[in-house]
Amino acid sequence: MGDENEDGWRVEFYDFLKPAPSPPDEYLASFGDLHERAARNKARHGTPIIIPPHGMLPDPRLNLFFRVRPMTGRKPRTWRRYAMTLVVWLNFLDAVGRDWTEATPQDVEAFKDWRLTDVRNPERIMPGSFDTDRAALNTFYSWASGAYALVNPVPSVSTAEEDERQEQEIGPDGQRRGSSFSPAGHCVRSVCQARPVDTMAKILKTACGQLGIDATDAEGIRQGENAIYRLPGAVVVRIARVGQHEVAAREIRVARWLAENGVAAVEALPVEQPLLVESRPVTFWKELPPHRPGTPVETATILRQLHGLPVPADRNFGRLAPFVRLRERLTTATVLMPDDREWVLGHLAALESRWADGLPTGLSETAVHGDLWSGNLAVSDDGVVRLLDLERFSVGRPEWDLVSTAIKYTSFNMISQADYQAFTQTYGVDVTEWPGYPLLRDIRELRMMCYLAQLATEQPQFTSEALLRVDCLRGRRGPRPWTWTASP
Repeated sequence: MGDENEDGWRVEFYDFLKPAPSPPDEYLASFGDLHERAARNKARHGTPIIIPPHGMLPDPRLNLFFRVRPMTGRKPRTWRRYAMTLVVWLNFLDAVGRDWTEATPQDVEAFKDWRLTDVRNPERIMPGSFDTDRAALNTFYSWASGAYALVNPVPSVSTAEEDERQEQEIGPDGQRRGSSFSPAGHCVRSVCQARPVDTMAKILKTACGQLGIDATDAEGIRQGENAIYRLPGAVVVRIARVGQHEVAAREIRVARWLAENGVAAVEALPVEQPLLVESRPVTFWKELPPHRPGTPVETATILRQLHGLPVPADRNFGRLAPFVRLRERLTTATVLMPDDREWVLGHLAALESRWADGLPTGLSETAVHGDLWSGNLAVSDDGVVRLLDLERFSVGRPEWDLVSTAIKYTSFNMISQADYQAFTQTYGVDVTEWPGYPLLRDIRELRMMCYLAQLATEQPQFTSEALLRVDCLRGRRGPRPWTWTASP
């Protein structure tokens, strides 16, 4: 790996014929033999690795496709060809503002037109090559529909027999025999990129135009599933994924409710939003001033203020959901060994059962941030402490917000006893003395482990930390406190 072009999706391939590089430091050496670890994760020589654009979180489901049936029974040249098709497809979907899980038959037809005839595409292909593209997408979505209950957007024209014929027509280099066109765009150093027209700028211009805002000098901050732009005048624009309109609307409701109640947070512009442009919600925010993360005392202070507000019955903030996305992360985290995955899934089920039984008597329900730690606070030079990341905001037990700081002391020794005592004295409650603390602590620890397992599936430098966290939860590293390295 290591290609410097990170503007779009790309693919590389495991090479077990070359010796594994010598670890440059003790940290990487703790991974053990990299080839052996990759093989245990069901990678073989030539197995593709789909890599997302810079700044975008990886999606382990894409790479799992090449490590399970039916792809494990295919030849390496088919892996290469199908991976190249997926990369071009993913880049095309990014350009039209669609996530791969939400693709429609109309998207497939538009992709076909772009591949075959669109004059904006300098690497058009022959119709026969698109037959292989279609077979690749059909195989991928047929698998994904069974694994993740997705709808296959590819017309049912490619049977198993057709797939076999396509495999026979694919040469050792992954290209269709007899075709002088690259099957998946221009390839450089085993990296395949597509160049469809970028519609994010179009969505930005359209949304800004609706509000009378000039987007001429917009500066891209991040591109990926969510695109973020900075505009002159300290305005930040966020273009979210298709299907996320309600989430975006809730974040706006939360931000405005916080402002109405005097709680400092990221501020939504006073315009009617979110806007919906090409099925993607667009929101507008005031840019934050220079800032630093919060301290335990600052965290306690703003939590006390937040939890003291009356519960807003008319704002539709939703209920606290502590297990959201955990099972999906565990299912797709190929870094986990089978016995570890089985144990962790059992642990998750046990925690869900304990949660369903109800929490002990404690604090009354309030509005909760849902994911409040020091990195989700912004403290500006004038001392104002602002809440960030309102995506998990909901109504529930306030103990959930207190646990994030408590485990830094009891589980990981990341803060001192004096810092934790200052936190509890400022807030007025020590959640570790509450009978329900062990359950919420265990859920929080599991969430932290699952996040690293997902991250390590795509970024091997986090494998050692992910497996350490599994070992700790399974009791292999002794009692708490454990030494966990902060994740990005």
